Amino acid sequence: MNPEVKELWVNALLSGEYEQGRERLVTEFPGAKDKYCCLGVLCELAPKGLAERAQALGYIGQDFIGGTSICGTFPPDPVAEWAGIEFDIQEKLAELNDGDADKDVPVAPHSFAEIAQYIQDNL
Repeated sequence: MNPEVKELWVNALLSGEYEQGRERLVTEFPGAKDKYCCLGVLCELAPKGLAERAQALGYIGQDFIGGTSICGTFPPDPVAEWAGIEFDIQEKLAELNDGDADKDVPVAPHSFAEIAQYIQDNL
């Protein structure tokens, strides 16, 4: 993982600026604070220039970063490439964020602080 992105991401997760959500990069709530998956926070940190690239590749139809809606569950390839984060790591982080009750040993959702520590220790 890109060490500069890692530091930005860990700091953002610990900042209290983002409210944690589940199963979507960003879940918007009109008139209320949006909720973010840990991977949605990563998308918010990506350079604005990636918006056009992601749109050109067909990932999204509207504003990509700091905009209306990112309904997917994983970052578009341009963001993953910028961050230097492989898909298997994205899956692990999504599982930590959302939990997984379908596993033989269920995984409970983890807080942003716990996810930030995982990123710090393992990526």
